[in-house]
Amino acid sequence: MTAAIASLATGTDQVAAGGGRNAGQAFNSLFFVGLLLFFMTLALNVIGNRFVRRVRERY
Repeated sequence: MTAAIASLATGTDQVAAGGGRNAGQAFNSLFFVGLLLFFMTLALNVIGNRFVRRVRERY
């Protein structure tokens, strides 16, 4: 996903939301992929924290 963001964003000045005809699509794609990556990371962190709490040794 990070590679998709980089390939869409590098080398183009049409990523701005108000640019040309395809700029809106590029901006929306970048926003969606970034948001999806954020929520996947958040979910994995929550799952990992619950797992660690469950198996952690109590001293």
